Amino acid sequence: MICALMVGTLLACGPAQADTEPRVVAQIVDATELHGYVLDHQEYLKPTDVLPSASTSRYLTYVANSAIHEGYFRYFESYDGSVTVSVKLVDFYRNAMAAAISADHPIRVASRLPAGAVVTADSSYGRGTTALRAQFAKGRIQADVTVTAVADNDGGPGSARTKAERALSRASLRQFGKLMPAPQRPGKDTISVSPFRLALTLSVVLAIVLPPLYLAVLTAVRDPAVRRRLVQRFRPPRTVRPLGGFQFADVSEESRRRLRRTRWGTVLRVVLVLAAVLGTFRTTVMTQSVLLLGMALVAAVVGALRARLVRTAGYRVPPYGVGAAVIGILGVGITLLLAGAGCLLVFYSLIARVSGLPAISASGVEHLTSLSFAVGYGLMTFSALPFELTRRLWLRRTQTLLERDGRPPVLLLRSWADDHVRMRSHRSGRHAFLERLRMRRWDRFEEILASALWLRGPVLGLGEPGTRLPPLGAAREYYPEDNWQQGVRDRIDGSCLIVMVVGRTASLVWEIGEIADRNALGKTLFVIPPVPDEERRHRQHVLCAVLGLPQEIFRHIESSGRRVLALCGVGSDSATLITSDVADDVGYEATLDLASDVLERLAATSAGDPADGSVRTFAAAGTRPLPAVDTARLPLVSPGRGAKPPRPWYRRKQVVIPWAGVALTGLLGPAVAAVAPNSTPVPVPGVSVVAGVDAGLLAAHSGHVLFVEHGQDDTLVDLDLATSRQRARLKLPDWPGALTVSGNTAYLTFPASRRMAAVDLGGHTGGGTLRMAWTRSLGRTPGGVAATGHRLLVTFPASDSVALFDGSTGTPLRDADVGKAPMAVTIHRDTAYIAGANDGSVTALRLDSLRRVGTARLGRPLADVVTAGDTVYGIDAADGWIVPVATSGSLHVGSGMRVPRLNGAVAVDEHTLVVSTYRDGTVHAQLLVIQAARHRTVRHILLPESVHDFASDGSQLFVSSPYSRNILRLNPAAPR
Repeated sequence: MICALMVGTLLACGPAQADTEPRVVAQIVDATELHGYVLDHQEYLKPTDVLPSASTSRYLTYVANSAIHEGYFRYFESYDGSVTVSVKLVDFYRNAMAAAISADHPIRVASRLPAGAVVTADSSYGRGTTALRAQFAKGRIQADVTVTAVADNDGGPGSARTKAERALSRASLRQFGKLMPAPQRPGKDTISVSPFRLALTLSVVLAIVLPPLYLAVLTAVRDPAVRRRLVQRFRPPRTVRPLGGFQFADVSEESRRRLRRTRWGTVLRVVLVLAAVLGTFRTTVMTQSVLLLGMALVAAVVGALRARLVRTAGYRVPPYGVGAAVIGILGVGITLLLAGAGCLLVFYSLIARVSGLPAISASGVEHLTSLSFAVGYGLMTFSALPFELTRRLWLRRTQTLLERDGRPPVLLLRSWADDHVRMRSHRSGRHAFLERLRMRRWDRFEEILASALWLRGPVLGLGEPGTRLPPLGAAREYYPEDNWQQGVRDRIDGSCLIVMVVGRTASLVWEIGEIADRNALGKTLFVIPPVPDEERRHRQHVLCAVLGLPQEIFRHIESSGRRVLALCGVGSDSATLITSDVADDVGYEATLDLASDVLERLAATSAGDPADGSVRTFAAAGTRPLPAVDTARLPLVSPGRGAKPPRPWYRRKQVVIPWAGVALTGLLGPAVAAVAPNSTPVPVPGVSVVAGVDAGLLAAHSGHVLFVEHGQDDTLVDLDLATSRQRARLKLPDWPGALTVSGNTAYLTFPASRRMAAVDLGGHTGGGTLRMAWTRSLGRTPGGVAATGHRLLVTFPASDSVALFDGSTGTPLRDADVGKAPMAVTIHRDTAYIAGANDGSVTALRLDSLRRVGTARLGRPLADVVTAGDTVYGIDAADGWIVPVATSGSLHVGSGMRVPRLNGAVAVDEHTLVVSTYRDGTVHAQLLVIQAARHRTVRHILLPESVHDFASDGSQLFVSSPYSRNILRLNPAAPR
């Protein structure tokens, strides 16, 4: 089934074509074209990324691959963090596909936008935040620009809606102007789903055909008749030479004819199913499903009526009455309910593999559909059990059944131990439609005999005392243990035919003698059951000894490569042995038909035909007395009541139960994990320093943690690690963009108000308030900040410069120009390293004079720079790279380390970096402890959610998580 889907998808996608046109990444705006923004994240988009639901749907994956060539995504953030812009470009194969833009509730905006742009608003954000989205197309490129803006504190001209419209207009016009018209790619304006429908149809056909075929192959491997037929293809049996006093009748050719008819019937049904599927292929999926379901119901009804008309299922005629009707309705109803539920689960598994399931990954869909497929086939396999139970309950009403039938019964004599003999059963007319739902390939030998004998009369046998429910096959009469022999005598006299399954128990020896004493050998058929060769020879020996037949007759037949299936006409002048190449179910059916004709012909010869020929009787022909038998010399056995033959090792419970448990666990485990992937939450690592706070920026210093708490008022909090108590709090004028600590002073920048402040950390006592040392208006938007001693360095991305300040007073000392949009800075000894966010450069400046030492160009958008020991690292969060740019004061770009989903990095000590990653779908957020010199990850710390900020005091790591309102303390060097 999976292979069919894969082949169909490959056929649908077709061969890849060479692409000489500029890729979509060359047409998307970058940070240099959006002044005032820095690139935060970028990635290529696969077709399935453009359609998020396609990740779990093969059909939508096929549609996405047929319609979309590629895509690209970039996410920008303004210098002050109040506006974010995301741009997504999708390159379709055809212009009409790109122009197909739909929106539920489009709105109008006052700002200018590209022609044909459709604007929508996202109302899910809270008050003070506006999100606008514009979609437009040029040629075969579709652009999607989304802007999110946060209102300024005063709510005036810088309100969220005004900022969002201004940013949307600017980004959309820049993006529209950069799009290059390109010719349409080869393809059609519409997507043909015929290849995928063909793959789905093949998967349905294989799901219907393969499991029964697999069971048929396993059954054939176990069936000794198949092996015997294979041997006879190379060594055909010889002709049996006639012997005096015996007649031979071979049913091999009739068995092969019936077997061929059964096989051709199976082939015809498969061809009809394929013809029905192909004939309805061009209709819709729903129409095709309804038509196929209707055809299946019609075929089932026709098959049931045909079986009833030809009386191949006549032995199932129940003793109808109110109670029996209720039992029958319940049994059939439950069987149909289980079979319908199984079919629905199988159909659901096929459809779910195609359409996917919401909020479940592709691997989860695979596990769920595999479990659904297995459970569905299990329900269909066991769905016939209620119907079989109904038939067994009907068989308990033996007297009613005999009275309603009206024909003389057929007496079936056998050893109770033979009730458990089974043989391979071909699907033929004796199986009802409801029984075909159960994929059972082995029937009890008694069922096979009874199905053929019931055509000549109701089959009756003696039930084993203590049995509560008779098995399928003959109806049972129960007698006390001291009176069962009288019941046998009565039924011998009143039966039209006696069929004895040859055994080697004392009771069967007595029954043969009783049949002879009552002159009934002429209507008795002795059947050799399908037992192992050694057991069969013992039974033949007992039969020959009791009937006075020479054992050489069986050896003579077996030497020709044939088997004796039955013996009849023992009381006549010439007994008839019915043989066959193979002892299988169709051979026994042909044997019973032939034996009935032989016995009827013998009866007609001895007593004459009935005048009207309407009643089939098997009167006794001439008989002869049986020889005296010494039972002590016979290989008789006493298997005991209810004894069952030992099962093969692969069917014993010691083997089946463990393997079934392993298989069930393998299916259930991943399926439950797919339905509830978050059922086992990630434990919170480390120790909670403080809980119940919405903490953002962090800084650590000498036994204290300084953090910014966001609430009704933004507050700077100083936390004592020894007592986990807040020592002091200070209300801030605005939400800060950067925080750093040097000595006893904390420095903060405020991008929204373009200010900077210094907070004295050492001039208070426990329970006091933090003191604002100084504040200064900068007149421009600040970026990153770094401090050492009383020297303070601040970056200004809008002017592409940095400024040096006196940390004691906030007095500006000097400025210097650096790379494009400097957003991060770090100080190592007497050198400052500034990262250019938009040009991928790291500029080294002498801290005292701001004289340029050199510039290292990485060609990557850098979000941060960190120092570990003597090495400075550039952090590319957009593409997820950590690259060394300076070692011991010398600028040199080294080989980097790729970290997917990179969020930020901090140095714990001179040898260790800790990197945070954000959560993406089912992939958890993590902290990675990395050996800086060797670029090797030595520890993974799973986090329940992405972190906002983290800081280190040189030995310990502190993590702020605003979603869980918690600050955690971890030891990166601790063992896993």
